[in-house]
Amino acid sequence: MTTKDPKDRTNEVEQELISILFTMEVPMFRLQSKDWGWMVRNLQIRNKDHLKFDRAREILTKLLRDRRTQDRDSVTRKRT
Repeated sequence: MTTKDPKDRTNEVEQELISILFTMEVPMFRLQSKDWGWMVRNLQIRNKDHLKFDRAREILTKLLRDRRTQDRDSVTRKRT
């Protein structure tokens, strides 16, 4: 049994998020820049009643958590 590379899985999840965000009211420049932090803070303002709002927020939270973990790990490696 083969397991997927975590980066491949992240890309799949990110593509799912982008497809959801295209059905929401999100400024195009935020989508193009993948400004996930902005979206976590502001997505609900115009999209809280969207059918896939909860899934989008779940993915955003995971992406940001993963990014923080990667950043922390890279800082730790630089110190050693």
